[in-house]
Amino acid sequence: MPIALSEPLVIPPTEREEFDELYITKMVIEVTALPTEENPDTGHVSMELMPYNRALNKLGPESARLTLSSGKLFSHLESDPTGTVAQAFGAIVNAVPEWRAFVESQNTPAP
Repeated sequence: MPIALSEPLVIPPTEREEFDELYITKMVIEVTALPTEENPDTGHVSMELMPYNRALNKLGPESARLTLSSGKLFSHLESDPTGTVAQAFGAIVNAVPEWRAFVESQNTPAP
């Protein structure tokens, strides 16, 4: 429903910017139950990606945020034709012990 303005809202033009990559700004992996034959899709993955310019080390505008979300994690891991998704999630799982040790070392009080 439009609302009249007493003064027009003027948005100045901005310079053209180019972004040649996407940067993962948020990734959530959620598994509330282990997959079963009756319910194979218990895993949910959500990612937020922003345009990224590596040369300028700059993220794009918030309006260009891309959200990817699916509740079919385990189905895709099993059917991934190239294996790249399975490899990526395997790398995340394999990194957990090192990440945990790092986090615990940061939270350990000094003697």
